[in-house]
Amino acid sequence: MEYIASIGGCFGVLAQDSDFVICEGIDYYMSIQHLDTCNMTTRIYSRKGLAEHLGLEQRLLPLFATLAGNDVVKVCLKKCIVFIERKRMRKDCE
Repeated sequence: MEYIASIGGCFGVLAQDSDFVICEGIDYYMSIQHLDTCNMTTRIYSRKGLAEHLGLEQRLLPLFATLAGNDVVKVCLKKCIVFIERKRMRKDCE
């Protein structure tokens, strides 16, 4: 699916796997788990927004996902992320 999205100018993917948000060529991941078929609404996650939140370039998202693990983040990496986030928050307050 990532290949098809990368060659076809895909807007987003409606799926149950949030790993799609890191795929290049897919700008938005729309959660099928949160899909309300009566109102046709769902949660939408942005590749750009995720990268900005993490303070990374979008091209580094697959590497980050690999280091973080597929669905479970190791305690050491969690501590590292918290440290980076705190450091960034202090920098924003200056």
